[in-house]
Amino acid sequence: MEAVQWLRRVAMEYEDDVRIDRGGVMANLTDRLALGIVQLAEDIGAKIVIYSRGGGRFVEAISRYRPKVPTYVGVSDERVLKRLRLYWGVEPILIGGDVKDYDEGERETLNQLIRSGLVAKGDLVLLTHGVIDTYNDYSIRIIRV
Repeated sequence: MEAVQWLRRVAMEYEDDVRIDRGGVMANLTDRLALGIVQLAEDIGAKIVIYSRGGGRFVEAISRYRPKVPTYVGVSDERVLKRLRLYWGVEPILIGGDVKDYDEGERETLNQLIRSGLVAKGDLVLLTHGVIDTYNDYSIRIIRV
C-alpha cells in the first residue's frame, strides 16, 4: 500500500512535465481526427463528449493525446465502461436505455452529463463518435449547452 502511495505521489508531481508528441507520424485517419478533436477542444475550451458502442478504439486514440479538457465517454455496456476506465483522462459514464444509434447515444450521454452537473448551461461541448469497424464513419459537432 505504501509503495502505491509513493507511485501516486511521483506520478502526480511529474504528470505535467510529460510531453506528448502531437506532431509525429500519424498512422491513419483515426489518429489524425483524434488529434484534431483534442486540439480543437483545447483551443476553444470545449468539453469532449464521446459516445462509444463497442471496443473504444476511437476513445483510445483521443486519450493518447492527453486532452487538457474534461473528456467524457457515454457507454451502454458495463464491460466497455470498465475497460475505458483504464484510458488516460477519460471519464466513462454509463447511460441507460436501449440506444438505437450513435446520434441518440450522444444525446443520452449529454443529457446524463447535464443531469449530473458535469456539463452546465453555457458550456461549449464537442460531441463526437467514431465507427471504425465498418465504414470508418466519424461525426464531430460543436454545441453550446
